[in-house]
Amino acid sequence: MGTTSLEDFVSRDYIQHNPYILSGRNATIAALGSYFDGANFTFLQILFDSPYGAVHYKVQFPDSPPIAYFDMWRFNGTCIEEHWDVIQPLPTNATNPLALF
Repeated sequence: MGTTSLEDFVSRDYIQHNPYILSGRNATIAALGSYFDGANFTFLQILFDSPYGAVHYKVQFPDSPPIAYFDMWRFNGTCIEEHWDVIQPLPTNATNPLALF
């Protein structure tokens, strides 16, 4: 994953609410690095109501069950200032055919 967009559009003082990633643009760049290499993305919903934007999407890593992601960001103009996310793998015993997606 390239870091140019993160460097251009994410605040240096970025506030991160993910429990596994520290706040700050550089911490996010270090944590994501090559995390999504080889993944296939399917975007399901994209929402924006200034100053917030959110995306619900499916990520499929090779030889793995799909994972649902929901990311929400707070913007200041075109600069991302804050981030929240929820990440949930599709359970193998899901009874609902619409589960997560």
